[in-house]
Amino acid sequence: MTEHYVIGLCYILITVLLLICLKTSSIPMRLKIGLVVLMSSFYIVTWNQVGEIKGWSTFSPLPESFRVIWIHIQEDNKTTGEAGKIYYWIRSLDEVGLPNKPPRVHHIPWNLDAAELAASAKTRLEAGEVLNGRLSNNALVRQEAASEQPKNGEGPLRAGEDQKQPQFEFIAVAPPSLPTKTIPIQ
Repeated sequence: MTEHYVIGLCYILITVLLLICLKTSSIPMRLKIGLVVLMSSFYIVTWNQVGEIKGWSTFSPLPESFRVIWIHIQEDNKTTGEAGKIYYWIRSLDEVGLPNKPPRVHHIPWNLDAAELAASAKTRLEAGEVLNGRLSNNALVRQEAASEQPKNGEGPLRAGEDQKQPQFEFIAVAPPSLPTKTIPIQ
């Protein structure tokens, strides 16, 4: 998370330098305003694209079918108050079922059911299985709010958090069927 603050401070520093240069220059006011607007739009575009460059996890939802490369489960951090997440390193699958895009990291909010499913899939990955994931038949399951809601936004449901979570199932990929090899006659 510190990277976000460093990038933001760099943007602010460059903007301050631009404003100082524009204040002391003798170019027309319309051009000055245009330069400030241009730099601001440049910052917005850069901020939206920097996640792709740095490899940060994406906020976009997981595709309907994907190949699982690895899973990392990060539980809630009680000391910092940071919410838990489940990270999926995946590759999207095409209609034939073959990976067709480079790997991408997605994350979903941590909850007990999703963490148990991810932990069992991770165990299978560690055992050497190749797994595909896909949306299950009940694509969205509404989490039931507990009768006793934890204080200060702790626990699986947080204040303001979307209570619909995508549900996935993980399927072992069958080994590829290769043609038989013939021994060449010498």
